[in-house]
Amino acid sequence: MAAAAALFTSGSFFLNQITRKSRSEIVIDISNTNSKCLPCFTTADQIEGTVTITPDHDISFDEVRISFQGSSKASVESESPIRTVRSTQHTFLSLHQPIEETAYPKARVFKSGHVYRFPFIFVIPEYLLPQACSHTKDSLHVENAHLSLPSTIGDSIVGADGKRLDDMCPDTCQIAYYIRASIMGRSLAHNASTTVLSSVTTKIRIMPAVDEEPPWEDPWIRKEQDVRKGLMRGKLGRLQVAASQSKPLQLSLESDTNMSTMATVHLRFDPVENEQPPRLDTLQIKLKASTYFAVVPWNGFPTDHNTLITGSLGRGVYTETVPISSPCISSVKWAKYSSATSICRETLPTSTGSITTPYYTASIVVPITIPKGKAFLPTFHSCLISRVYFLDFNISYQTPNANILTPSTSLRVPIQIACQRQMDKAY
Repeated sequence: MAAAAALFTSGSFFLNQITRKSRSEIVIDISNTNSKCLPCFTTADQIEGTVTITPDHDISFDEVRISFQGSSKASVESESPIRTVRSTQHTFLSLHQPIEETAYPKARVFKSGHVYRFPFIFVIPEYLLPQACSHTKDSLHVENAHLSLPSTIGDSIVGADGKRLDDMCPDTCQIAYYIRASIMGRSLAHNASTTVLSSVTTKIRIMPAVDEEPPWEDPWIRKEQDVRKGLMRGKLGRLQVAASQSKPLQLSLESDTNMSTMATVHLRFDPVENEQPPRLDTLQIKLKASTYFAVVPWNGFPTDHNTLITGSLGRGVYTETVPISSPCISSVKWAKYSSATSICRETLPTSTGSITTPYYTASIVVPITIPKGKAFLPTFHSCLISRVYFLDFNISYQTPNANILTPSTSLRVPIQIACQRQMDKAY
């Protein structure tokens, strides 16, 4: 099998099945699949099947081409100075099935009423060839990410119960994989070049195995804010909330269990004088799924910061929120430390409090269990499209004086979704 170079083109995208001329001439059958669901494969899986050609008239041809292709598309709307829509398409994978000369009929003519079968087999690769990502990258880390096989996204996903699942992707981007079968030949025109006489494509779904990756940047995320006695009142002290990136959520193609992990949120309160720390109230946890897309390949990893000016840069981001839980944390106790007491730096990375006054710390350990009902995908970064996840923690607390609004502090921490390798296909 050979892989073609990456192609970036603009224009309309592929449909579920595209046929030129007689649609009934070609049928693609994929072995061992559920007809109710889009066939799903992962890294190292074999896609086996048969292309059956039953012409309704004699067809003189040159060859039959069977390929496994992956393609992405993205479009971005801009309203400055005038409303325009920019779009692009990238063919990043194209594997071809060799066909022996003896498999073809004599004289290269498909006879009307005869049935011709061509078996095929493709293996899902873990990585793409270097020519699939030929644009400039900021680092080797980005290049390795772009050369990893991305998940199907923005496509129709049907669960085992036959219901459609939402993968939280906007209509403005898509990654799709498909088997294409084409009859190649020459038209009746004099000295005509080889062209597509008839062609059919059938979509498949790819969910590649994705291993845990190191954090993008500093693994610690921290935020500080003042704690006040009440509205327009004096300051009680300084509250710091910090967390590190949790262990990744693990998708499994072999089981239907809920994804889960553990998260720990660390708090530190530095009082102005001898004030007591605020009483903790509730912790709201939400998972945010962000899909970044662009009509020009990303040089680095996308963030909200480098995607703000979406129109002029040809970039966009779409985010959906999934509520996780809202546990009560009023029973969490603060621990007091004096200036002479040491505290492990791993518990809370830094502090702006005084080294001579007492301070308080608390830790909240919470289970993170992702509810069903959405089609979650592994974290990935490709040339045009990325999918990343964040955990949003919002902690409300009570101060000695009544407040019109319950004070709170929040923190956003990245979290990865990985996909387990099937045991019989582990490398």
